[in-house]
Amino acid sequence: MAKVVFLNADTKYKLEHNKEIIQLIKNVFDQEGKSLNTLAYIFCSDTYLLNINTQFLQHDFYTDIITFDLSDKAGETTGEIYISIDRVNDNAKELH
Repeated sequence: MAKVVFLNADTKYKLEHNKEIIQLIKNVFDQEGKSLNTLAYIFCSDTYLLNINTQFLQHDFYTDIITFDLSDKAGETTGEIYISIDRVNDNAKELH
């Protein structure tokens, strides 16, 4: 069964319209003919994501999003998407 979850790491972020977003994500997978197992969106701070970037990717710089493919079965997507709320907000202001 396809599962999409929204989590907070070290920050409080409330995503609006969860049900609609989840349905949209599932529709994209259906339209692309891909199988979705579990997709977790984890909202966090710059510091939290910098730690992940350094630890797992050996990159010592801020970024807005890091993704991990955790799929065990070929053709079935299981993954985590880490999103820095700080960086997304800064990028939105800077890039209008």
